[in-house]
Amino acid sequence: MQKQNQMEISSIHQKYFRPSCLKALNVRFGGEFYSLFSEKPHDQIHLPPEWLRTPEDTLLNYFSILREAENLGGRSCGTVGQARTPFPIAYNFLSREYQKKIKL
Repeated sequence: MQKQNQMEISSIHQKYFRPSCLKALNVRFGGEFYSLFSEKPHDQIHLPPEWLRTPEDTLLNYFSILREAENLGGRSCGTVGQARTPFPIAYNFLSREYQKKIKL
């Protein structure tokens, strides 16, 4: 039953929140995926090399992870997506040089 509800929600998001009739590309990771990284600081997260194999893989994986992140700027009443967990994961897609320019 839960899987069916997730599919219905996914259909609603595809229908009402996407500006295109094409399928979403940034849907590579599911909810259970984030539990592997939950509560870990960015320096303890190691990305599998296959996530960065090609420029296309890198971008799709990066935006697939960020798709589930909330960024409500303190205006939250509840949890949205995977809350803040995706941000440290996505941070590791950035080069070390670029990470120095961005405060995490």
